[in-house]
Amino acid sequence: DVFYSTTFGGHPWMCAIAEKTVRHLTYYASGIYGEHGLLRMIGSALKDGLNARGIKVIGQPERSVAVFDTEDERRAWCSQMIARGVIVDRPFFPTLAHTMADVDRTLAAAEKIK
Repeated sequence: DVFYSTTFGGHPWMCAIAEKTVRHLTYYASGIYGEHGLLRMIGSALKDGLNARGIKVIGQPERSVAVFDTEDERRAWCSQMIARGVIVDRPFFPTLAHTMADVDRTLAAAEKIK
């Protein structure tokens, strides 16, 4: 059920880390995934916030993407976001390391771009 591949994938320490990660995700699944999980909460706040600011974002909250008319527009927006200290590209993948403060910083940076 899980595909695991890395440069050091066969190393015992890397396998132990992967195994502990899978155990953690399984144990805390209800707080991570699903309708009220962290990934959906963070992703929804980002998606809804960008849409509210006129940046079209489609997809699931856990994996969404900003849509632009041209590739040049997308690159320009990403470059302007990066200049404001927020590294973005496609797609958006919220992680367990992201917080609502990260979403707030991203939305504040996006608000300054018009």
